Amino acid sequence: MTILDVHTSRPYQIHIGRGLLGQTGALCREVSSAARALVVTDSNVTIDGVSRSMTESTVYATAKTEEGGSVQYRISMVRDGITWKVSNVELYFPSQA
Repeated sequence: MTILDVHTSRPYQIHIGRGLLGQTGALCREVSSAARALVVTDSNVTIDGVSRSMTESTVYATAKTEEGGSVQYRISMVRDGITWKVSNVELYFPSQA
């Protein structure tokens, strides 16, 4: 994984690498509550759906594994001023929804 530090009035980091979606929760816990997180992936991840409201949104995503399987995630975000903050990333099983 490559980490880029961006020094602006509100500094942030960019993490580049494979398998980051599964590590998002741990990475978010490492930063302060005032930090932002943005997950950008490659073609191994597809967005299956988005549920939006003015104060919170949920993204449903499927990641392809190297073995040819798939893992589904539910990513919850909450409004933080004019931006969004990731509040939770969890495995998602539609059959249990």
